Amino acid sequence: WDQWLADAKGALLVADVAGEPVALGHLTMVNADEGWIEGIRVAEAARGNGIGGGMVRALVAAARERHATVARSFTEEANAVARALFVRQGFSLVAELVRYTGEPLAEAPDALSVVRTPGPDDLPRLWDWLEQSNLTPMNGGLTFSFWAGQAMTESLLAAALAAGEVTTLEDFGAVAALSVAAPYEVAGDRYLEVRYIDGQADGLSRLGQALRARAHTQGLARVELWLPDALILRDAMDGAGFTRRDLMVVYAHEF
Repeated sequence: WDQWLADAKGALLVADVAGEPVALGHLTMVNADEGWIEGIRVAEAARGNGIGGGMVRALVAAARERHATVARSFTEEANAVARALFVRQGFSLVAELVRYTGEPLAEAPDALSVVRTPGPDDLPRLWDWLEQSNLTPMNGGLTFSFWAGQAMTESLLAAALAAGEVTTLEDFGAVAALSVAAPYEVAGDRYLEVRYIDGQADGLSRLGQALRARAHTQGLARVELWLPDALILRDAMDGAGFTRRDLMVVYAHEF
């Protein structure tokens, strides 16, 4: 609440009927061009009266007022009501993602010796590799931080490389998997937040183990990452010791 109320760039909206609050929602501007809609709630007694749709429209309008070119939002895959609400308001489904968590790994397998921390000079080859990714159509080309997403861009990758947050797993000089990750803390909970991860299934599995080993080295509680909901990726992450958590869908409204 404190963060939302103090968010000068975003908007915390409340709907009321006869002076009584019946709904709320928050818009955060993840960057100058992209808005993220979150926290939409409608009081049970007020549902079915179009208030949810009005809240979404108001949040979209707030994004437009702030010169966003797109507004996106998460909802649970099983939440049919919310999914239908976004579709009625002109949103399109862009990704179906699973949140995975992995416990710290005390010892990484020897095969992980090909893990690298590339630097700014690697930007051209890594961005070229990302542009040819087979996962982009499935993950919406999005990077996530604490349940809010934005488009992965060349400038974001450049900043991550400069900060030493990029890890690659390479076989014979070719990239097999890539991640952007950094420690994250909320309410005293410190974990390794993987904001973006990409690659072939086997590479993702091996890189996942390397990230678990990093969490152990840095004294972090776990690793969290998002991947498309695909059977081959489920098997890969299961083999890397990760557990499936939330199944979410991402909707986007471009304007």
